[in-house]
Amino acid sequence: MEKGTGMMLILLLGMFVYFGGVENMALSSECEADEFNCGTTPAECMPLSWRCDGDEDCDNGDDEKNCPTASQCRDNQFSCQVDGEMSCISNAWRCDDDVDCTDGTDENNCTVV
Repeated sequence: MEKGTGMMLILLLGMFVYFGGVENMALSSECEADEFNCGTTPAECMPLSWRCDGDEDCDNGDDEKNCPTASQCRDNQFSCQVDGEMSCISNAWRCDDDVDCTDGTDENNCTVV
């Protein structure tokens, strides 16, 4: 082995370990903009519409953690999913023929007058 080669191998090995070794190099991936990252390695990605939908889709249940509930909305608000997050929207936006909730629940069970 030439002088300096051993030192180069040690440096490369150190960088390899520092940046996560084989597991992170081969398996990690980023989620798309319209997906929720479950916070696992390798990345487990779910559609944003599955976030806070009442059904645990991530193996670790992260898609159902820290979700607002209907009780956190004001009396003049309605709780629904908007872009994968539970949100409180104005009751005035319910049954106005304009879908504001990603799951369309703001236009469900409307009475035709």
